[in-house]
Amino acid sequence: MWANEPEMARKWEDEEEDDEKNEGKKTMRLTHSELRHLIRESFIDYLRKYGKHSALNLGQVARHVRHPIDLPGSEGKLDALKQRARYAANDAYYAAIPPDTHHTQEEIDELDDYSFMELLRMGCDPDYADEIFNAEEKS
Repeated sequence: MWANEPEMARKWEDEEEDDEKNEGKKTMRLTHSELRHLIRESFIDYLRKYGKHSALNLGQVARHVRHPIDLPGSEGKLDALKQRARYAANDAYYAAIPPDTHHTQEEIDELDDYSFMELLRMGCDPDYADEIFNAEEKS
């Protein structure tokens, strides 16, 4: 077809209009395998953060199980045991549900600074958590 034919002129006109509309817009094209790779990476990152959050909460559950009747501020051993049981159930619940349901993204991202074992120990031993935070402040 030649440019002086009305059909071709309309086609070129439409293409120019589309170019003007899309000017300044940047699009990213992904292959199917690249998209799968991105999804896989983000899912693995989500599971890692979920696991780290759970490790911290399971450490807290372990602390409650380890010291069932030793609770400052409680009125006797039975009261301490009841409170520890409630705390342990609460921490187990929060270990099971996704962290993004009750934490901000910044709070979740802070867990990246620690290993699974450090988080488990921080939950179980508040003194260890203080040691870690004090060491970070000094450096």
